[in-house]
Amino acid sequence: MHWNGDGQQSKKVWEQSLMDAFLGDLGSDGHGWTCVDSAREKPDFIYERAGLRVGVEITELLTCESGRERAGERNVAEIIREVVAQVVEEYGGRGAVVDAHLATLPRQRRDASEVGRQFEDHLRREGAPLARDRGVVTAPFRFKWGTVSRIHRQDDLRTIILLRDQRAHRTALTDRDPAWVEDRLIETVKGKVRKAQEYDLTHPLWLVVRNPYTHIAVVPEAAQRELCAANAGLFERVYCHNRKMNTLDASPPMPLVLRVF
Repeated sequence: MHWNGDGQQSKKVWEQSLMDAFLGDLGSDGHGWTCVDSAREKPDFIYERAGLRVGVEITELLTCESGRERAGERNVAEIIREVVAQVVEEYGGRGAVVDAHLATLPRQRRDASEVGRQFEDHLRREGAPLARDRGVVTAPFRFKWGTVSRIHRQDDLRTIILLRDQRAHRTALTDRDPAWVEDRLIETVKGKVRKAQEYDLTHPLWLVVRNPYTHIAVVPEAAQRELCAANAGLFERVYCHNRKMNTLDASPPMPLVLRVF
């Protein structure tokens, strides 16, 4: 999220963009809804369709309040890019594509810096293919929080691009184990329920949780039971909206929208 000028206004614009994407991805169930009140909080919006009004609270598994994680992802990504850029430039190159996977995040910035030094040592040993354009390093660099699996020098790019998979062209750092996503979904619901007394209950409430990580195709029965218990009847519907962020795909796959009652 980019905060400039009025932070609250920027937050509302971001929430509205998430809501528009959600309704668009909901198919026929998302058609015909009109926002009748957006200048509010808890819930964030009131929507109406065919005389039915619902309050909608929208959030992300990675929210602006948990920006430390987002900053951590950016930090690790930049360290990987910087090390690759340095080595490629030393060989006279101008660009590369890096395939990587990040399973978790370092707790402190200095931990990530240490990974940078280890990654540089790895490329000093294994990076000879980067001496030529189109050269490919396939020796994986495994570190505490993930793996850099492949580096492909491509001078015509004139930049370093970090990807999860060259075919899918999605960023690596959104990869997560499905169980991690399920746990975060449950914790998000619990966090909202802890503020139940602050919600306007005039209309039925929906909670839309945007999942920018690995898509989950189904919520296991045990996790659904835990979700229902955590919800405690506050939200009539809880939607997990699978939608990747930072895709480079011209035609990204349509996200699957799950509904948990």
